[in-house]
Amino acid sequence: MTWVVVLSIIVTSVFKLVVSSMPTTVVKWFVTRFQLHPEVVTEQAVVTIDGEAVESQEKTQIVEQFNEALFIKQYYIYPGTEAKYLNPDDAGTPVVIQTKQGKTDVTLSLYTYDDHVHVVKNKKKKTIAYCVRSQDLQSRAFVATEALI
Repeated sequence: MTWVVVLSIIVTSVFKLVVSSMPTTVVKWFVTRFQLHPEVVTEQAVVTIDGEAVESQEKTQIVEQFNEALFIKQYYIYPGTEAKYLNPDDAGTPVVIQTKQGKTDVTLSLYTYDDHVHVVKNKKKKTIAYCVRSQDLQSRAFVATEALI
């Protein structure tokens, strides 16, 4: 009977040590697997604005600005209201980033406003919407809308 108690203490201690001191690569893999705001790799990304592909330096700047953006909050999308987030009435032309996250294709639509950027992420058949803050992306859209006026 005592050997059962001793064995369970040893197994629990070993499990505690393994979980509390996992290697950095394992922790990083686990965190990036469930990350809401993904880091986009420039070489794998295709950036389009109004259906036209953006190339070289401007593409690199947009991807870097997106990667450096600060996550603010996630929006809950009720079933059947995905179209409202994909085509908002008060937003201009979105910046669309198509990339791969692992083995799946991901489409990120960025709608810029004066004080934040809405991101709509389509992955497989799932739509996720969240808000980020990036001064560079916000000012880029603001300059573009001023030029149209």
